[in-house]
Amino acid sequence: MELLLTGCWFDADEAHRWGLVNEIVPGADLMTRAWDLAQVLASGPPLVYAATKDIVRDVEDAKFQDAMNRITKRQ
Repeated sequence: MELLLTGCWFDADEAHRWGLVNEIVPGADLMTRAWDLAQVLASGPPLVYAATKDIVRDVEDAKFQDAMNRITKRQ
């Protein structure tokens, strides 16, 4: 909420501290890192990825316990 209301700008290190980015890489290494991650994802199980995305979409607005019940099928 603070970011939305203040409109403050911050650098990559601050974004990392806030949990808005997973990692910071030097510009020269960016495309290599992006391709490495793309290869990991491409070699993964597509049905698991699809199921994971469905669950995340289903529970993104849910209360924590409701989300956990959905994930464990204890609705």
